Amino acid sequence: MTTVILQHFVSGEAFFTGCLCLLWGAVVAKPLPGRRRWVAWSIGLGTVLIALSSTPLPVAAYVAWGLLGIWVLATVSPHPQQLIESDGPTSQKPNQQFRCAATANAFFVVTLSFAAWEARYHLAPSPPSVRPQRLIVVGDSISAGIGEGEGATWPRLLMDRPSVDVVDLSRMGATVSSSLKTVEANKLPDGLVLLEIGGNDLLGGTSVVEFASALEALIQKLSSAHEVWMFELPLPPGFQRFGQVQRRLAARYSIRLIPKSVLSRLILSSESTLDSIHLTKQGHERFADRVEFLLDLN
Repeated sequence: MTTVILQHFVSGEAFFTGCLCLLWGAVVAKPLPGRRRWVAWSIGLGTVLIALSSTPLPVAAYVAWGLLGIWVLATVSPHPQQLIESDGPTSQKPNQQFRCAATANAFFVVTLSFAAWEARYHLAPSPPSVRPQRLIVVGDSISAGIGEGEGATWPRLLMDRPSVDVVDLSRMGATVSSSLKTVEANKLPDGLVLLEIGGNDLLGGTSVVEFASALEALIQKLSSAHEVWMFELPLPPGFQRFGQVQRRLAARYSIRLIPKSVLSRLILSSESTLDSIHLTKQGHERFADRVEFLLDLN
């Protein structure tokens, strides 16, 4: 059960659960403008779920969304009876109801729009238009292994399959900066590059600025002559800026992002990992199968 809950947040799926709570709050606020408590609970719970999901929406989007949510709460009267017993002119009551309904409608539409926008990043990219003859893997110990009896790593498993040639540049403990040095030290043949990198930066104290600079340099180096795919990082709460960097650079350099749910489902499975990060023999086999499916290599 704990793994399921953790997967729900790390994969980013909690964002959509939070959006459902916000949508419910908007629905309750519209026809029943006095139900402040229900609206507050719905919006509060939704906000917590979205925050813990670490979904890397732009900061400006979060600010505008939050202000609109506060405005919804502000326009909901404390109690339905207050609308009836108000000492103000009767014409003010419909006006208050109209403002509440209009604000709730706007909040509903904005929330639905952000959910639809984020949903694009949870869909697997379409396979390459031309099946790659060679796969170049740039990764860390999830791909390179740690030599603890996990057997053949997933890049090596793919090497043994007739579907594609594999160049394995994954290194245990690799960061984005060290991977850039590895790429620069090797003359890369033609092929599709798959980036599984950044976890050690995320957990090892690399600043967002350093991460962004190194990742852009790596992508620039690779994308000039190769098609590049990149695994989106599963993000702990508070690390959404790393995801914002990945998405911004992916859009700028036409990199295909593989949804973070793919990686999170693999590393959070007790049967697939040795320590909730590094893959077991079964984990490497599942990873190889997943990559083969995503890239349409079989």
